[in-house]
Amino acid sequence: MIQRNYKLSKSRSFFRLGPRGVGKSTLLREHFREINCFYVNLLESDVERRLAARPERLLEEWNAQPKAIQESKWIVIDEVQRVPRILDAVHKGIADFGLRFALTGSSARKLKRGAANLLAGRASEFRMHPFSFTELGHDFDPIDAMTFGLLPASFQLKDNLLERRRFLNSYVNTYLREEIQAEQIVRNMESFRQFIEVAAATNGKILNAAKVRRQCGLDPKTSQRYFQILSDTLIGFYLPAFDLSIRKQQATHPKFFWFDLGVARAASGMLDEKISAST
Repeated sequence: MIQRNYKLSKSRSFFRLGPRGVGKSTLLREHFREINCFYVNLLESDVERRLAARPERLLEEWNAQPKAIQESKWIVIDEVQRVPRILDAVHKGIADFGLRFALTGSSARKLKRGAANLLAGRASEFRMHPFSFTELGHDFDPIDAMTFGLLPASFQLKDNLLERRRFLNSYVNTYLREEIQAEQIVRNMESFRQFIEVAAATNGKILNAAKVRRQCGLDPKTSQRYFQILSDTLIGFYLPAFDLSIRKQQATHPKFFWFDLGVARAASGMLDEKISAST
């Protein structure tokens, strides 16, 4: 197992946010391996249904756990954005019972739009990313990283190029199907698919919003909203322009970076193009 460079608290509640597949659940399982904790996986449909119907049931179920689990006072909730209202129960657990929570999530958007109680500073927030070159050490290959990215599942398939391509293409399709279509975030999925391809092709470049809009046939507000969806679902982020002159800075466009080069290349349809050392 590759050692991740993340230090998790054993005394304070925290959010660990990041896109799907970066290893949040694996990290928490390893961190709490020797701690008796109450584990709640909201990716399990029956668990999600039960707690979505009555979020306060979380504390009732914790109270019914064996004494060893109750004494640890730790509750781990995986993919908390699937039931944003559960954070009200989390708040109550921290304030009234001194419980500590480890919360993972792959969409800040669902938490915001769900009007979730973000715990008012009672839990620290951290982001998690794919592998870094410091974590991989001698196994890091810059050309391979630029071609297929550094998602753990992609890295583990480095000896099988066909399966790597299938995984990355499936990742993009799963994102569109489960994060976008299933949640009805956008009405016109076809236009969003086209936008995804264009936006991925501009990864790391100065953002030319007008050009993106023209290529996708979108109006300015829709294009801006689509980029915000990518940001809120942790697929990408803006790097604001910087200049010592505030006037020039305001007139300069930001860059938009996808969280993983392999996913960006899959989304842009460029996964089969070779990257050379001089690229």
